[in-house]
Amino acid sequence: MKKCGTCAWARRGSISGLIAASLIVMGCGGGGGGGGGNTNASAPPPSSVPPIGQRPIDGPTNKPPIIDAEPRLEITAGAEYVLAPTAKDPDGDTLAFSIQNRPEWARFSTVTGELRGTPVHAGTYADVTISVSDGTKTAALPAFTLAVSNPAVASEKLVTLEWELPALAADGSLLGELAGFRIHYGRKKSALTETIDVKNPGIVTYIIDDLPAGKYYFAVRAVGIQGAQSALSNVIEKKIG
Repeated sequence: MKKCGTCAWARRGSISGLIAASLIVMGCGGGGGGGGGNTNASAPPPSSVPPIGQRPIDGPTNKPPIIDAEPRLEITAGAEYVLAPTAKDPDGDTLAFSIQNRPEWARFSTVTGELRGTPVHAGTYADVTISVSDGTKTAALPAFTLAVSNPAVASEKLVTLEWELPALAADGSLLGELAGFRIHYGRKKSALTETIDVKNPGIVTYIIDDLPAGKYYFAVRAVGIQGAQSALSNVIEKKIG
């Protein structure tokens, strides 16, 4: 049994629908005529090599931009996260920024490269990569993982949900690329009327810490980018407060 605070979880093998399968380019000149011979001898073809004084001069070699920053790797939920890299181009070219694996709660500027936002819940965000380009060459910060932890709260007031990536939709067809997950919960096992959308397919752990005291029931399903949903997982029970 896996412990989560005071919540005893069912074995992962019992999570139906969510453990169906593991995801997912010369010319040459000729001689003239001889003396006293044919006066109509053809002239030599022009050379394909221009005179030295007319040859083009190679332009300067484009140098890649430079980017630097020291990302924070840990932050507490509810605290603002700011990462503002510095970048310059040796040739003075205009720069544009891009990001891969941006946390869904953060905003990103393609003009300044700033990543800013406030996470609400705990989670892990892997392989966040910020790049800068001069239109020809690109430089990037090393990919980093950001861990968001929950503020110190009595464990009996926390509900930690954990699940595995599914492969099949509820009708047995392939679920395809994931858009995220949907948590269902409620005061009755047969009426999970409340939902929380986790819009990041890379998150498989979620902490809920703002529920009033009482008994609750929880389950999770996966949602594909085309709208297909997996079957609901097994339902777990947790008493808050």
